[in-house]
Order: sequence, then C-alpha cells, then structure tokens
Amino acid sequence: MDKGLLDFGILIQPADISKYDYINIPAKDTWGVVMRKDSPLARKETIRKEDLLDVVITFNLVYNAAIMVDAGIGYAVTIDKIVNTAENSRLCFRPLEPRLDSGLNIIWKKYQIFSSAAELFLERLRESFGNK
Repeated sequence: MDKGLLDFGILIQPADISKYDYINIPAKDTWGVVMRKDSPLARKETIRKEDLLDVVITFNLVYNAAIMVDAGIGYAVTIDKIVNTAENSRLCFRPLEPRLDSGLNIIWKKYQIFSSAAELFLERLRESFGNK
C-alpha cells in the first residue's frame, strides 16, 4: 500500500495505523490453534499456553503454515476462519484460553487521491461501518 499498489488494506490489531486513515470494522477475530483432527490437542475445547511447548517457526502466510500442519509438522497459531477446518478437512481450530480477540481496520493512505470506483467503495464502507 505504501508503494501505491493497493488502495485499501485490512489490518488485524494490534497494528500501528497512525500513518493511515481507517475505518474500524465492528467484527472481532478470535485467536487459536490450527491442528490436525487426529492430534491429542484436538480433544481439548480450548488451548492454553501451557499446552504449547515451544515456538519453533513463525510465518506470514497462513496457507503455507496450514500445509505444514496438514502434513503433521506442528501447529499454527492464527485467527479463526482463515484455514479450511470444515468437516471434510483434516484440520480443526481450537480457541486460546483465556480468549484473545483482535479488531480489524480497513486502511488507506492519508491524503490518497482515489479513482471514482475507489471513492465509491470508500463511500459504501463509511455507510456500512461509520465514518472515522
């Protein structure tokens, strides 16, 4: 976005949004652990920090992390509904305990000059989520 390749982005809190204009999305995302359904942790309803021994790797593409989890290589701490955990999937999601939720922001560069389509999109966002 800073290079002008995107008009809008969605950030998961906590994030530094001081250099952007933004609208708060009223939804919250829940953090938890994605694992294989045959994992011993899958029998738990929630996951506590004591259940997780070590962080061995970090990721910024949850799709790649989900492939590793599906292959039986560890767990992924992420937000709910990013990874396919449907009934036909081998993966499941368990929320963290205590519960940890994150807010969302739609952001854009300050003083951005938008195309007509992007301006209309922003107008619709403000109608839907309120004006910042």
